[in-house]
Amino acid sequence: MAESERTEVADRLEESADLLVTSLCVGDDGELLLGDAAADEALDAARETLVLYTEAPGSEHTDSADVLAEALDALLAWPRTSAEQRPDFKVVLYALEMARYQYGGESRRT
Repeated sequence: MAESERTEVADRLEESADLLVTSLCVGDDGELLLGDAAADEALDAARETLVLYTEAPGSEHTDSADVLAEALDALLAWPRTSAEQRPDFKVVLYALEMARYQYGGESRRT
């Protein structure tokens, strides 16, 4: 598959990552802008979409979507990783943002 081609399952992965990042935005008061319930729903959706992506045939994957999947997986695994072994959350979130940008850039090139 040419790198510039997009697939439905990879696009769903990007949409899920977008929703998750949006749900993690915090307001001036330190509270989640969309609320805890929206964040929980976004986390669940991200987990489901990641499973769908990893189970999809290789022909449905692109290099940038694979990077996005790895970054999303790292963010989802972060709370379960011991404090000694996990990177700063900002690093994990930044990696997801860069993967989203890289994958999203594909759509601008096609």
